[in-house]
Amino acid sequence: MRLLKARLLRQPSIRTADQMESLKCRRDLEEVANGAGIASTVLREIVASRRDVDPSIDARLTRYFRMSEGFFLRLQLSHDVEEVRRNEADALDRIVPRAA
Repeated sequence: MRLLKARLLRQPSIRTADQMESLKCRRDLEEVANGAGIASTVLREIVASRRDVDPSIDARLTRYFRMSEGFFLRLQLSHDVEEVRRNEADALDRIVPRAA
């Protein structure tokens, strides 16, 4: 019983594990930010949905990750459109489409 209790006390708590994962993510974000020439605070704000991707950020991230230009802008636009659909669903439903 004592041995089991001692082992349980030595294991990191979930909170500590979460904190370690958070630190790892921050380090990864710092690496991307440095490699892409973006301020790490800007990248953290984008990840936290407090800032939108702009063309400069898109150009830097797509170059860093060797992706097609505009990828992150299209991703931002898709997110924005989905937010409008969700937030304005009632108003959009009341619009009667014009006949062609």
